[in-house]
Amino acid sequence: MYSKPICALALTFVYFSTCFGQAPPVTILKGVVLNSSTGEAIPYATISLVTNGINTMSNEEGQFIFKIPQDDKHDSIYFTHIGYKTAVLAISLSDTGFITIKLEQSFNQLPEVVVKPIDALDLVKQAIAKIPANNPATPYVTKGFYRLTGTADNKIIDISEAVFEIYSEDYARESKQFKLIKSRVDEDKAATTISDNNSLSFWQSPNAILHEDIVSEVSDANLLSDRRIKLYDFTLNGIVDYKGRKAYKIGFDQKDDVKQSDRKGALFLDSGNLAFLEFDFSLSPKGLKYWKLKPEEKEKLDQLAIDENILGNKVIVTYSEYGGKYYLNHVQRTTSWHIAGGKNLLHFDPLIVKVDYLVTRIDTAGAKAFRKKEVLGNKKSIEGQATHTIDDNFWESYNLIEADFNVDSAALVMRNKNQSLKNK
Repeated sequence: MYSKPICALALTFVYFSTCFGQAPPVTILKGVVLNSSTGEAIPYATISLVTNGINTMSNEEGQFIFKIPQDDKHDSIYFTHIGYKTAVLAISLSDTGFITIKLEQSFNQLPEVVVKPIDALDLVKQAIAKIPANNPATPYVTKGFYRLTGTADNKIIDISEAVFEIYSEDYARESKQFKLIKSRVDEDKAATTISDNNSLSFWQSPNAILHEDIVSEVSDANLLSDRRIKLYDFTLNGIVDYKGRKAYKIGFDQKDDVKQSDRKGALFLDSGNLAFLEFDFSLSPKGLKYWKLKPEEKEKLDQLAIDENILGNKVIVTYSEYGGKYYLNHVQRTTSWHIAGGKNLLHFDPLIVKVDYLVTRIDTAGAKAFRKKEVLGNKKSIEGQATHTIDDNFWESYNLIEADFNVDSAALVMRNKNQSLKNK
């Protein structure tokens, strides 16, 4: 049995408050996660309860707000990040203030006795074969938070946020149902309008969210399907400490003779059971020149006199263990575009669209399929159901990744611009 290394915490200040209302009461823990040696912020550290499948994540500045149900106020909290030793905190309601978590780096690769050379591609194929054993085989419901941000010329031109639930019979993609709980959206209409009846669309369908879970559709996924896996060279880059677990780090890149736009990156496999822990990839420089739009998309843009080209695409997909099985934890997708032309002479170089999708709770007890009227169909967009709300309490007791900007202020700026445009 491999035990997680725990970094002892010397805690002085913790801020807890209790919120009441229609939503269940929660205890709120605020703080920041820092590198213990350099004092630098650690972005996207996972903050989770030990026993209940509830978690959140720090933002790019290491800041977090963790909303803990009252029933779990005596639990312990784990702070984890790849390359750092795990830290644990016992919740105490007697302290007040703001907590600073300092994680200690885990510098060295872990030693491993190698009897014979390990073939990286063979490891990946074994991991794919073990997906049914490593991932859930019984019904469960996950709660998720989603934020999309569009930025151009260092200004935010689109914000979309949502909380939703996904029901799954097992890990596979086919059984999943998407239920929207609440969402809000705002956009800068002056910046996103291409012509009188056309505008840039950042909206997402339920299928776009479900598609982010690579493991759930590995046989059809663009990355590891039987056809696509043959397009890559795989390299074993060693065994690393991955959030307290020994993990194989495997690099991959499209082969030199592949004449299409594909990926380059790394994936992490638990060295004991070969469960997928993380995918981290972007468009390969080898194939970027081959990237092109789908014919129907290109035809539409040609009609609007719009020139569009992708500049880069970075994707991180992580999984976490709960109850002996592995579940989707976090997805981050950042895409940079060059867009120019149209009636309003748009010129975005780059337009950056960033999506964060965080699973904030896993419920395996008595999970039931949603009623038909609760399921948001794929022909409807998440944003199409959204409200235009500016309210500090909009998310009530829901966990989310704290934005690295003031969402309400950005929304207000866009609304004021839209109103000025309307009044002209």
